[in-house]
Amino acid sequence: MELDTFYQSITEQERNTFSELAHAAMLFGYKPKKAKTQAVNYVFANNRTKHHINVLMN
Repeated sequence: MELDTFYQSITEQERNTFSELAHAAMLFGYKPKKAKTQAVNYVFANNRTKHHINVLMN
């Protein structure tokens, strides 16, 4: 999964919180994709609805 590298770079508490949110987004048909930015930024996009969720970690 693309998020594995991201999970290695955050704390365990952040990992637990983010993984729950990511799992819920994926259940609703959103797929994660790393945004092409210098910041750690993931976009969860739903191709069917054309909606997206941006996740930016500092």
